[in-house]
Amino acid sequence: MIAMEHGPGRRVLLLAGQAFALGLTIAWITIPASTVFLEAYGSGLLPVTYIGAAAAGAASTWLLARATRRRPLAAVARRLLVASTAALAAAWLLLWGADLDVVAFVLLVVLPITIPVGFVFVVGQAGMLLDVRVMKALYPRVIGGFALGFAIGGLGGPALLSLLGRTEHLLLAAAVAAAALLLLLELTVRTFPTELAILEPDHDATPPVSLGSLLSNRFVVLVMALQMLSAVESQWLDFLVFDRASQRYTDSEELASFISKFVAITYGLDILFLLLVAGLLLRRFGLRYGLSANPGWVLAMVGAVIAATAMQGAGTSVVFVLIVATRVSDMVLSDGATRASVGAAYQALPTAERLAAQTQVEGLGVPIAIGGSGVVVLVVSATVGTGGLVLPVLTAGALLAWIVVAQLLYRSYGVNLIASLRHRVIDPAELVIDGADTLAVIDRLLDSADARDVRLGLDTLEAAGHPEVADRLERLVVTARRGVAADALDRLARLDPVRAGHLARRQIVLPDRDLRIASTAVLGRVGAITDVPTVSNLIDDPDPDVQLASASALSRIGDDAARRRISTLIDDLSASASPQERLLAARMLQHCEPGPWLNRSSLAVLIADEEPEVARAACSAIRWTIDEELGVSVAELLSVRRTCAAAMEAMVRGGDHALRLVDDGLSGRLPGPAGGKVLLARVARDIGGTGAVDVLRRHVGHPDRDVGLAAIDALAALGPFAETELRDLSSTLVAADLAHATRVLRTQVTLLGQPSAMTLNDALGDEFQLLRRRIVAGLAIVHGKEALDRIEFQVAQDNPRAHAIALEWLDVALKGRDRAAVALLEPGLTAAERLGILDRTFPPSPTETTDPIELVRELAQDADGAWRRPWIRACALFAAAPELGPDVRELVAAASDPADHEGIVLETLSALVQRGWAPVPEGLDPAVR
Repeated sequence: MIAMEHGPGRRVLLLAGQAFALGLTIAWITIPASTVFLEAYGSGLLPVTYIGAAAAGAASTWLLARATRRRPLAAVARRLLVASTAALAAAWLLLWGADLDVVAFVLLVVLPITIPVGFVFVVGQAGMLLDVRVMKALYPRVIGGFALGFAIGGLGGPALLSLLGRTEHLLLAAAVAAAALLLLLELTVRTFPTELAILEPDHDATPPVSLGSLLSNRFVVLVMALQMLSAVESQWLDFLVFDRASQRYTDSEELASFISKFVAITYGLDILFLLLVAGLLLRRFGLRYGLSANPGWVLAMVGAVIAATAMQGAGTSVVFVLIVATRVSDMVLSDGATRASVGAAYQALPTAERLAAQTQVEGLGVPIAIGGSGVVVLVVSATVGTGGLVLPVLTAGALLAWIVVAQLLYRSYGVNLIASLRHRVIDPAELVIDGADTLAVIDRLLDSADARDVRLGLDTLEAAGHPEVADRLERLVVTARRGVAADALDRLARLDPVRAGHLARRQIVLPDRDLRIASTAVLGRVGAITDVPTVSNLIDDPDPDVQLASASALSRIGDDAARRRISTLIDDLSASASPQERLLAARMLQHCEPGPWLNRSSLAVLIADEEPEVARAACSAIRWTIDEELGVSVAELLSVRRTCAAAMEAMVRGGDHALRLVDDGLSGRLPGPAGGKVLLARVARDIGGTGAVDVLRRHVGHPDRDVGLAAIDALAALGPFAETELRDLSSTLVAADLAHATRVLRTQVTLLGQPSAMTLNDALGDEFQLLRRRIVAGLAIVHGKEALDRIEFQVAQDNPRAHAIALEWLDVALKGRDRAAVALLEPGLTAAERLGILDRTFPPSPTETTDPIELVRELAQDADGAWRRPWIRACALFAAAPELGPDVRELVAAASDPADHEGIVLETLSALVQRGWAPVPEGLDPAVR
């Protein structure tokens, strides 16, 4: 588990203590308030208290939202607990001293609000003190504290009644429990002052998160809908229990005793479930179970109630027992599954919205649902009555709706988790020219001696579409300012080609090199045949860039004679002994307009030039429609470090033409080392489209795992894919790599501590990291490269909360055997810990050895071709030599290994020979010998 200051155990203990005190308080309010109310008013007025709870909830939500914007959550809780303690003491005095039964009515109105508001404070603190992974694992213990408090309160109720004499005296005990909750809150704040001092942004500087903005968030709406449906069905079940109980038990002491036993049994079972089962089920089955278990099981129980009522009648003991059992199941699963899952779901919201959402959902949505349930009960009571099937059937409908909302919420959960990892990008403010003052500022930029200021001013004028931009561009060209005029002329040519052409004819004779190049280029775009003599004069300019501009312009506006001159010049330059002249030839082939007049045969020679700069320029000159036969030569340059980037760009321009070469190269039909094949996969990625997908999917299983990784990664970059075939391909790849990663870890753990295997273990660590990258790329085929990149970034940070959210997203998004990938991505685990997780999904085969020496032998021989890494074989030979001595040579089956392009295995064996650990192998290269 992720380490925290003080550890998660102490945090959970303090939160559970608060929940325990809250449970005691609620129990000792429920028993006297329900008893006095039912005795004074009967169950008929219970729905009225539900409606009152809605009004109280709306008021409390507004007050809580306002308070939490101004003070930290703990400070708000402190003030409310002080007020609650005093209010409970006052209620006791009024019931005891004045026999005001209306106090019980008020308490039942406030009671449905007390529980959700209390959990706003507990869950809010949990969100600040626990990350989402810890919350899923340990938050049921916090809820267990509430259940334990409620159960002890229920069990202790009869004893306290016997001791105190009157039912209303339990309110005094509730006041004491509220005071204890206040003390525990103070202890928690003093223990974790930094975390619990978090305050929402300054309400004067930042607008508060409004209900409207929250309701525009689909995820918040789903959470609210789920909580409201849960509240509705719980209130209807609660009404059914108390309605039938008030009919069965007419004596107030019997009724109080039933309520106490009901509370005790319910929360006794709740505690057992929370301590023994809830956390295990949440960890094993995740949030989908947590959101759906409660409505699914309770729906089955309600179905039994409906069936029993239809067959035996509503007033029978069997129906009463089933109703009570259904309510018990509802309360147990609400605490053991729903509360923990909703608490975890809130963590998928941004921090600024989380507390506001909790306050609005728990403090407003739930009370409104309770009020609505009361209205429905009143309507049913006034029409068909509450003793028949209508209310159970309505409850079943609410449960069905809950199941649907739970599924939708689960789907949105993963989306919101990954969104919470996204870094906000602030768009730059747009500059607008809205008056003479702003234009004056722009003119000062244009007059600046710094060319960067001039470019900023021109960018602003062009972006704004200012009508005077052409005049200012012409002024900059005419003044012939070095570093500025050429850029201004180029911009003017895009804006007003005719005007730029007139300027270019005047500026082409000026000494400024950049301006002459720009003027020549402009004439090449907008010039006429009359400009050919002027442009031709520059073909003999000593500056190669001016020559290039002249040749490019003449290829477009020149006559046949001028073009023949350019073609002859390119042929002469291509055959020159000077690298600079050959480079100029390649650049001319790149920039000149092609046609039958231009001999491009020299391009093949230039691509093979020994000077990388010439070869790069020749790659840039490739035009696939007329130079396709040169594609193989370009592909060969991928293996050369100084030409690979230019070769990639050339192949990407080739599109589908180049994809055929990519397929041939990855299939081994083109020569070249693995590095070039890796770049071929990236070429396919950059080309994109269905053709690239078809090529890449054929090579994701390449025998060289590095090449395969490049193909998988490239395919993922073109996704994510929803097609069944590609989803199956992703699962197959991930499963194979997970199985091999398990074998790597098993080998590392077996060889741990072996002095001669240290280098081998390092090599295995490199293999593990390669497999980790392959698995991430394989998952990205289906789940998207952007999402997996965010996950990778977050788990690399020193931030346990970011780790928890990232791992939670994986837990939600991954299915089946893919979920084992979490073991590779979770930070901080040892090799043995990762192996322990992976072994459950990929257990060792009966033939795998656990003997270190035999294991090293297998690595060195790699008879089954599972490792495919000459470096691992070489390290295994080195590790085996001290034990085997001269017999180590037997581990090398042949003098050559097709996968060992660099001869690393034989080089290692040669080194062992020199140390006297092995005889000279037959066929060993004399140079190596």
